Amino acid sequence: MAVETSIGVFDHPIHVLDYGANHQDWLAERDNFIGGSEAAIAVDCSPFTSPVSFILEKIGLLDSFDGNEATYWGFKLERLIMEECSFRFFNKQGAKVETRLPMMKHPTHDFMSANLDGVGWSKDLGWTILEAKNIGSRIGARDWNSGHVPKHYFCQLQHYFCVMGPEFQNALICGLFSGNHFESRLVERDENFIE
Repeated sequence: MAVETSIGVFDHPIHVLDYGANHQDWLAERDNFIGGSEAAIAVDCSPFTSPVSFILEKIGLLDSFDGNEATYWGFKLERLIMEECSFRFFNKQGAKVETRLPMMKHPTHDFMSANLDGVGWSKDLGWTILEAKNIGSRIGARDWNSGHVPKHYFCQLQHYFCVMGPEFQNALICGLFSGNHFESRLVERDENFIE
């Protein structure tokens, strides 16, 4: 069962859904919201599934995706990628990183949630959304190779910006490629895209 509270560290409250250590409750509750990766699906920016399949899953007419080998390893490596991100970008006096975050909910659009991999704060970047990606050699790598962020990641981050509020102007997406190559991209808040 979720405990909903609001935190007011910014100019607006952020609604927090805390499940404690119960991962199964978190997974079940997540189905009641549209999260960041689902936002990319809903606007047809995902290479993994279609908006129609997404809608059918949400209304219970299609089994929801329970994960695969890639998502398993992505979850396992997320903490390691966040540690490297913290070390490379937030290893300065006064900088902070938090990676154990509850599910966040938009204060007025209560169907929108954010399950952030982390948040950081530094004098240079201010409050920053941190996103870890374990990237194989197939989907997503070609966009990274051209210096861009894949559109489904961009959409996911803009969704997070919307949920978290205007204090978050930057996101740092850190990718581990094929288990042995680390890259990062800074993504800025895009109000036109969010609207």
